[in-house]
Amino acid sequence: MTHETYSDLWNDESTDSFKADPPNAAIAIAGHETTDPLVVELLSAELNGKDLTYAVSVVSGDLPAEAKDIALFVDLFIVGGSGFGSK
Repeated sequence: MTHETYSDLWNDESTDSFKADPPNAAIAIAGHETTDPLVVELLSAELNGKDLTYAVSVVSGDLPAEAKDIALFVDLFIVGGSGFGSK
């Protein structure tokens, strides 16, 4: 799946889109020590060139103002009822 196809999931008006049901994601930040996992809801995504930017709502943990070396783990999703990323 391309970044463009992925970010378009927030623009889809169907009931099984990320716009209708935003996914949660866990965030791991190198060097950021925390006892609570950092979990966010991904409210929207915007692709600008190679940069993918999210609007988020924090579900748990503390989101630092700035960070480098970030890994984002998005919940599994099924589009169209027939598998990962298919319609």
